Order: sequence, then structure tokens, then C-alpha cells
Amino acid sequence: SAPPSTCMLLKNMFDPNGEDERHDADFFDDLREDVSEECGKHGPVLDAKIERASAGFVYPKYGDVEGAGRCVNSMNGRWFAGKQISADYASEDAFASA
Repeated sequence: SAPPSTCMLLKNMFDPNGEDERHDADFFDDLREDVSEECGKHGPVLDAKIERASAGFVYPKYGDVEGAGRCVNSMNGRWFAGKQISADYASEDAFASA
């Protein structure tokens, strides 16, 4: 587990080889909106980055560590679009390079 941070990493949020992911031009914009909305329930989300060539990695960035922590606790192990997701903190460097 990563140390507490304002950045977090959600894994398994999408399938990089999926039909929608490859062919729907709006897929990633819609996903970013969904993630920002869902994660926004736990605190102010400043940004959300999607690593398209990954195992479904999405990096939300919070205004404070508390919001990120609440989201990690809420999202880890939850199901999204038929896939079980994992949530953990991410470093500022990981977020910056995503």
C-alpha cells in the first residue's frame, strides 16, 4: 500500500482492449466524468487522469488527503461495469507521469 497522498489510483476501471474503449470516441471523457462525480462524493476532486494503455488505471487527485482516504476506503473492492476495482493512494510522481 502506498503512503497517504492527495492522489489515488483506481485499477481495473476499464479494459484497454474492449470494444467501447477502442471504438467509442467519448468513452474516456465519459469515464473521467463518472469517476470525478463518484469520487467527488468523498471530497473535492481537482483532476482525474486516465492511463489508456493500462489495466484500467484512473488517477483521481483530491484537494486534501482526507478526501482521497475516504475514496480509497469506499472504492477498494467495489464492482464497476462488471469488474472488481482496487483503490490505493498514488504518489504525486505517479499522477504527474500518468
